[in-house]
Amino acid sequence: MPKGAERPRIEASAYDFPALYINLHGDTDPSTLHTLAKRPKEELLAEPELSRLKLWGLHKQEIRIEPFELRLRQLNLTIADIVGKIRASSL
Repeated sequence: MPKGAERPRIEASAYDFPALYINLHGDTDPSTLHTLAKRPKEELLAEPELSRLKLWGLHKQEIRIEPFELRLRQLNLTIADIVGKIRASSL
């Protein structure tokens, strides 16, 4: 650099451009797709050259509980009892 030249300033770009997109779809239930989507993520993150990876579009996993009314009566339980137990043990 010539004398009197300003010291160069090096900045990292805040713009990230994805290097790869993977689209996963199929004629199966959402839980299976969710599980299958995590597999390549874990394998890709194991590569030392890869610094970041982001998954988009995964549906939030849910659990559905459908108690049988007759069985609840037999056990002398109410829906409120079931809700209370779930809340007490839920993360």
